Amino acid sequence: MTEKSFVETYSYYRHIHNDLEATARFLRDLSKERIESGDQAGIAHLWRSALIVSAFEFEAKVNCVGVIKLGEGWPEKAATKSKVALLGKLYSSATDYGQPPLQTLGRLFNLRNLLAHGKPEIAEKKTRLIDDDPDLFGDLRSEWQDKITAEFVEAVARDIEAFWDDLLVKANVSHFETTTRSHGSTG
Repeated sequence: MTEKSFVETYSYYRHIHNDLEATARFLRDLSKERIESGDQAGIAHLWRSALIVSAFEFEAKVNCVGVIKLGEGWPEKAATKSKVALLGKLYSSATDYGQPPLQTLGRLFNLRNLLAHGKPEIAEKKTRLIDDDPDLFGDLRSEWQDKITAEFVEAVARDIEAFWDDLLVKANVSHFETTTRSHGSTG
């Protein structure tokens, strides 16, 4: 029996932002289904998870364009705001965190940083007048928890897409270049 050997030549492009975008969409869709069905148990956990994954998605998309355009010169370890500023300088993309879409995404990254680098909130003895219907758990809620809403989750998704689409056009990067794919030959 003759043994045959093959040489395979191939290239692949793995872009993690595609997976992160799919995960964020799954969590958003699941939360919508739960709300529509009247089952809101744990809904804030779904929203929080969607927002955390969306923050990762946004940074991965920024890195994707940066690596495509600058290769090894891309400062992957730099702060996200610094990378957005660099892309803005090179390609005239959005850099104003006082205007959409970065206004929403700035809020997202503040939340992400708070959750990633969270510190305990400690209040020594508090005295207050209790009314007829006290909110016994109110003191256990952090201020950031009220910022996690269905509206914010949707605004983040919308503004990531708006930033992404604008960046791709201005950096002259096609959607195809940002998809996970491979190609090759065997001979």
